[in-house]
Amino acid sequence: MMTPPRPRNPRDTQPRRLEWTPELVARFWSSVWTTRLKEFSFARQGGRSLIVALEHLWPPGTSVLDFGAGVGDLTDLLLDRDVRVAAYDPSEEARTVLAGRFAGRSGFIGAIGPDTDHQFDVVILAEVIEHVLEAEFELTLGRVAQYVRPGGMVVVTTPNNEDLELGMCVDPLNNVMFHRWQHLRSFNRQSICTTLARFGFAEVVTHEIELSDHYFVPYDSRWGNGGELPGHLLATRGNQPCRLGGQQNLVYVGQKLE
Repeated sequence: MMTPPRPRNPRDTQPRRLEWTPELVARFWSSVWTTRLKEFSFARQGGRSLIVALEHLWPPGTSVLDFGAGVGDLTDLLLDRDVRVAAYDPSEEARTVLAGRFAGRSGFIGAIGPDTDHQFDVVILAEVIEHVLEAEFELTLGRVAQYVRPGGMVVVTTPNNEDLELGMCVDPLNNVMFHRWQHLRSFNRQSICTTLARFGFAEVVTHEIELSDHYFVPYDSRWGNGGELPGHLLATRGNQPCRLGGQQNLVYVGQKLE
C-alpha cells in the first residue's frame, strides 16, 4: 500500500522577491521592447494626453528634456508639437539609438547622458520615478534637479497610490516574485510633493487624473477636432488641481527654487 504524499510546507512554495540590479533592469526592459508589451508604454497610452493637458508649460522656444526617454516615444510626440526637446538616457547604447531615430528632426536638441551640464526650461519624468533603484534614487533625482534651470519646471507622472502587491507576478521557473512593470515604490499626492521638495522643487499643482485620450485629445486643434475646451482641460492648463476619471495618474508640476 502506497503512503500518501506528505503535504508540502507552504514555506517551500513561497516565492522569494526578486532583488533588482542595474543589470536585471536593463535586461528586463531590453526584452520587453522586443515584444508587443511595448504597446503598453506610457507614451503610447497616455503621452498625447499629457502633452495636451500641459501644453501651457512648453510655449514656442521652450527647451524640454525627456528624462528616461527609453526608445523615445514621448520625445517623438513632443517633436510632433514643434517643441525643442532633448532625450536623456544613462546608457550610451540607448543614446546612440535615440540619436539615430531623431537625426535630422527639427527641434531635436540631442541625446544626452550623465556627463551633460546643460539646463532646460522643463524636465519631464514620465512614469520614471517609480522604477528607480533605491541605491540610485538620490543621485537620479539630484541629477534631475541639476538639469532644471532656476525657476524652471519639472513634470513628474507616476501611478496614483498604486498597490504594488496587486501588480506582482511570479516566475514559475525560478519561483521569484516581482512587479510586472518593475515598479519599486508608490506615491500619493502628499508623498510626491514631499519627495520633490527634498530636491529643491516647490509644488505648483498636482493632478489626480486618468490620462486617457478621450478626455483630452478630441479637444486638441492638431490631434483632435479642437473646439471649446472642457473644464478639466481648462483646469490643467490653468494649474488648478484636477481630479478626473479613474484618477490612476499623479501628474505633479513643480518649480525649481531660485
